[in-house]
Amino acid sequence: MMNKWRKIIGCSAIAIGLGCAGVTTINGLEGDQVEAAQTSFVSESANDIEQRLFAQSPRHYVEMEGKVSAYDGKNITILHPIHGEKTFSIASDAIISDRYIKLKKDVLAEVKIFDSKVYRIETERTIETYGTLSSLDNKKITVTVDNVKKEFPKGKFFYLDKDGYRGSVIGMPVSITLDSGFTALNAEIEDDYDDLDDDDHYDD
Repeated sequence: MMNKWRKIIGCSAIAIGLGCAGVTTINGLEGDQVEAAQTSFVSESANDIEQRLFAQSPRHYVEMEGKVSAYDGKNITILHPIHGEKTFSIASDAIISDRYIKLKKDVLAEVKIFDSKVYRIETERTIETYGTLSSLDNKKITVTVDNVKKEFPKGKFFYLDKDGYRGSVIGMPVSITLDSGFTALNAEIEDDYDDLDDDDHYDD
């Protein structure tokens, strides 16, 4: 009886270990349910890694969004819409989340880096970039970042969400949603700056 219980406990421990790695077989689930459950295991593991790395050295922990301009499995080059290209080495145990959009050249992706090594890559349909709104017309939106101006063409259904702001939007901090061609799909005035007076500038 004791040996039987030892076997049960041992098997349970193995199953839990595999589950944390996202490679377990889940009874009672089929098809997409299994894939979704496995994805949740991977995400949980990745989040644990991020928290640990950030706690160790937040200055060496970096996130970057942009377009993949080169990828060979060992290195990845990301084109940021404002700051240009940067190439990173990919860690041997990096987590790649590309279930819906295959990781390849010209797709959008977010990379998470620790000590110059990419440990997580996630493909995306859109990305966001930030700056100070310099100008806005019928064809383009222009932002300034570190004294550098960058123009983005406006998409057909572009809209600016002022988030209740009633003053002039020029000079305001703004986030812009971009597609893979770096076309602005929409933009939003950021309202979390301390120097703004809510009573004077915002609707109730």
